[in-house]
Amino acid sequence: MCEAGAIVAAVLAVVSTVVQTNRANDAADDQADAIAAQATTNREALVERASEVTDRAEAEKFERQKQTQREVSSTRVAQSEAGIGGNLAKRTLMASLISGGQDLAMIDKQEKTLHNQIGRQMDAVSAGAALQTSGLSWTSPLMTGIGAASRGMGAYTSAGGKFGK
Repeated sequence: MCEAGAIVAAVLAVVSTVVQTNRANDAADDQADAIAAQATTNREALVERASEVTDRAEAEKFERQKQTQREVSSTRVAQSEAGIGGNLAKRTLMASLISGGQDLAMIDKQEKTLHNQIGRQMDAVSAGAALQTSGLSWTSPLMTGIGAASRGMGAYTSAGGKFGK
């Protein structure tokens, strides 16, 4: 009867080890899924922000182009009414066009800066998720088997079982 009790103890130890390991692996899987879901949510928010930055920059550029066209048109009308022509007229128009071009370049630079900042934030989200997941641990089936066998043998010998009978 002692041998049967030792076998039961060994089986219980093996089953207990497998169940505990599976629960721990399931918990690690759940944590990894939660980390991935949060990272995805953060990335989607950053993509939306990047889209808003692009839309806002396009609207600003469009408005600045319209303003430049209005300035050039009103300058031409004023010059025509005043009878001004020649190099002075051309320089005045060029100044309006150059100013508009500089403003467009500034808007482009601001947009690029914001996109670079968003890109760095995306990288930080990915790195943070990778760091969080690197702290999780899973036990492989091989290690589960080795641990279960070890605990089973320990339980068997502790319960009075003898090897080599």
